[in-house]
Amino acid sequence: MVAALVAGSICLLEPRSAFATEIMSAEQQVLLLFRVLSYDAAQAARKPLRIAVLYVPQKPSSRGAANEISRALEQVGQRHPALRGTQVGLLAYRKMEELEPVLIRNSINLVYLSTGFGPETRAISNLCNRRSIPSVAGVAGYVTAGVAVGVVQSNGRPRIVVNLPASRTQGMRLHGSLLRLATVVR
Repeated sequence: MVAALVAGSICLLEPRSAFATEIMSAEQQVLLLFRVLSYDAAQAARKPLRIAVLYVPQKPSSRGAANEISRALEQVGQRHPALRGTQVGLLAYRKMEELEPVLIRNSINLVYLSTGFGPETRAISNLCNRRSIPSVAGVAGYVTAGVAVGVVQSNGRPRIVVNLPASRTQGMRLHGSLLRLATVVR
């Protein structure tokens, strides 16, 4: 079930990335994301998984991407028994000071940032650091801005990008075999 949540802030441009990336379908992102989470030793403590999909309401492409990710999260969750019970909510991001209370009130334990975020990406990442809530995205540039994990496509191949300090601060304990496959940002 996709729930509508409301929080807020204004975002400008996508952070620049050193990674040449292409568009990856929402379903591919979700499948890769769940694969990454299976390598997180701390994941069991985050059951049931409650995911907030953040988007910038002033940007139709951000909301569209968030809707696609939410649908894919629900569809993949229904097909895989280990993911049943996963809850997904869309969260319109308007103001930073509104975000933390919404995450707490809804017991959110994973944040997905849709496209369209800019300088606020770092502030959201800092909040995730303080609250030990893992953050993930389909934009590699967000990882250099502090998001813990990015699932992207480069040269036609799926890629995992991990911000190792952020992932640890946000409570993830990623297995070394995953880190050997990923591009690791330190």
